[in-house]
Amino acid sequence: MKIGLSGIPGSGKTKLAEALNKTLSQDGSKVLVIDNYVSEIEQETDLALSFNAAYAGNLHIALGRAARERLAAKESVDYTITCGTLFETSSYTAQGFEEEFSFLTRDDDKYNFAQRSEATIRIMACFYIDLIKYDHIFHLKPLNASEDENVVKLERNLQAAFQAFNLFDHTVLEVEGVTEEEITNNRVKQVLEIINANNVKEQDVQPEESN
Repeated sequence: MKIGLSGIPGSGKTKLAEALNKTLSQDGSKVLVIDNYVSEIEQETDLALSFNAAYAGNLHIALGRAARERLAAKESVDYTITCGTLFETSSYTAQGFEEEFSFLTRDDDKYNFAQRSEATIRIMACFYIDLIKYDHIFHLKPLNASEDENVVKLERNLQAAFQAFNLFDHTVLEVEGVTEEEITNNRVKQVLEIINANNVKEQDVQPEESN
């Protein structure tokens, strides 16, 4: 089973992935967590990513994540959990385009960069068809209200991305609890309920025997 965890930085993706790994492993299931790949890609490519990423950097992230997920598919594991999805990468790209190029005209010196950013967004839309290969996507709401304008905009753009690509079902994990540990535990329970219900549903679907 492939699980994607979506959310802004600091929303608890890594903690939830670690908690799911620990819980799912207790019954003997093999779990592989894909995380920290952005830092690895930064070192590999010598590019500044995250909010500083240009169009090329965001494409590196999308393809780098996909490569790691593809390699993970060859491993003998029961669950693959990826922290971050194409929705985040698309939102970073759209946010950069929105902030830098929204008022440009064809006569501006930076118009070529605007065209490149727009082309990148179109490529991300194409990637959506090939790279969104999850059994479940869980979107984590922010743990705390942020004063960082970039983070606030990213959460807004993420919501817009999910609405734009509404062909893929996703579950929103609210912030329920006081401490971060309590919030994570409640999220683990919700995720387990959903994936267990899905497993039961799949077991109930039996192929008809031919006469």
